[in-house]
Amino acid sequence: ENRALKRKYEEEKKPMGMLAISQGEGLSGIFKDLLVDKIIEGGQTMNPSTEDFVKIIKGTHAKTVYVFPNNGNIIMAANQARDVLKDKINVIVIPTKTIMQGIVSSMMFSADVDTNENIKEMENAIKSVKSGCVTFAIKDTDINGVHVKKDEFMAIKESKDILFSCKSKIDALIGLLDEMVNEDTAIITILFGNDVTKEEEEMVSDYIKSKYSDCDLDLRRGEQPIYSFLVGIE
Repeated sequence: ENRALKRKYEEEKKPMGMLAISQGEGLSGIFKDLLVDKIIEGGQTMNPSTEDFVKIIKGTHAKTVYVFPNNGNIIMAANQARDVLKDKINVIVIPTKTIMQGIVSSMMFSADVDTNENIKEMENAIKSVKSGCVTFAIKDTDINGVHVKKDEFMAIKESKDILFSCKSKIDALIGLLDEMVNEDTAIITILFGNDVTKEEEEMVSDYIKSKYSDCDLDLRRGEQPIYSFLVGIE
């Protein structure tokens, strides 16, 4: 009888699921809108373990599961979970290192094409997006020749390249965009963190709409902690 039950359980599995690491309600909502089934709350300080991945991948109840780690430090745990589950579930780790890479690559999923085609489209999407962020410095530090003072806001490109730091989060964002946007830019996405006030949001929106009117703009609240602004440039 158990065997029959098990077979029924296997047969009822849906063909495909998606799992993303996210931070904050707004971001998790964006991934859910993109049909991502399961969200693991993660971040700089609370990286999910291999066991967390295994449990949640099983919980998607799917035969093939795409995983978007959205952080370079988490890719290894996701790959280990894939190896643990290899005889039971086809786990595909898309090596996204930033939230923006995760958003654009999960957008590429299509139920009408095979797994290899999906992987190709997702990995191409990672290459198509440039990511940046503005975050708060908790201490004085020197990183790659940039002197950062405690309580200043750092403009960071591609999750590790610190461009500069300054007292205003809005100035940090403006400088980051100056550095990242060029004549090939078609889409600018900005997700506002939970420390950004309504007034700051309006100031940023007005500035961006006037300065980058040629681009498609997607400005929304991500409510993420730690990062005042998450930026994606395509």
